[in-house]
Amino acid sequence: MDQKLIGLLISLILSFQSPTGPYGGIIGKPPGVVAGSWTLIQHPHIYTCNTTTTGNHTCALTVTSTTAGNLLLLEMSLFTTATGTVSAPAYVSAASTGGTGDTFTECPAGARGSLEGVGHAWSAVDCGYVLSAAGSATTVTLTYSHPAGSTETFVDMVVIEAHRSSGTASIDTQGNVTTTCSTACVGPALSLTSTDYVVLFSQFANTTPSLPGGIWVNPADSSSNTNFIGIGALNQTSNSALTWNQTSSDVAVMSGIAFK
Repeated sequence: MDQKLIGLLISLILSFQSPTGPYGGIIGKPPGVVAGSWTLIQHPHIYTCNTTTTGNHTCALTVTSTTAGNLLLLEMSLFTTATGTVSAPAYVSAASTGGTGDTFTECPAGARGSLEGVGHAWSAVDCGYVLSAAGSATTVTLTYSHPAGSTETFVDMVVIEAHRSSGTASIDTQGNVTTTCSTACVGPALSLTSTDYVVLFSQFANTTPSLPGGIWVNPADSSSNTNFIGIGALNQTSNSALTWNQTSSDVAVMSGIAFK
């Protein structure tokens, strides 16, 4: 082959390379990696961090040492029993310890809900997040309220750590449906504007519904302590409402939040 032609071919190849590229110097990303794509790192949980004592209480969850820059999301489900009218149980605060620590921001009002149900029982779900973790956290502690006059508050808590392949996470959208329903409890549909990590967390007053599977496996958590469901779907560009079933008509509090 002509030496000038060989030289031209080499120049063309080098023009598509970056000397500092993370994947062998080639501009772009390896097969299967999408700009801004998401990976689930961990989702430890506590089921049965319950109390019968009025006031604020804490649940401390051990996590694998977190990585700086990752998204942290705490999901909380509270179910309070009572013999008379009481106020709703509530998320108070959350923080991580280990490393320099993180203070969680409570999720927007559109991603949380509570409703009084049969026999003065309350169902409530909420969440807190850290968009860019400081790193090296080994414990996440939730503080929640147990209302005066109530009998017992049952607690489920999940902490999700997720990695975004580039840049820092931000909230895209959120939604909540709080209602009384039985065999057709329709949750929120989220209008996504990017390639998102979508997380749904819900409580059903008398049933722990079956997990849907499919795309909803990152994570796929459930607990009969508060009849809690916590599921996630990676790298979604659209979202349709899911329908859940209970054994009889009762409260359902269904929330979702999407990060881009």
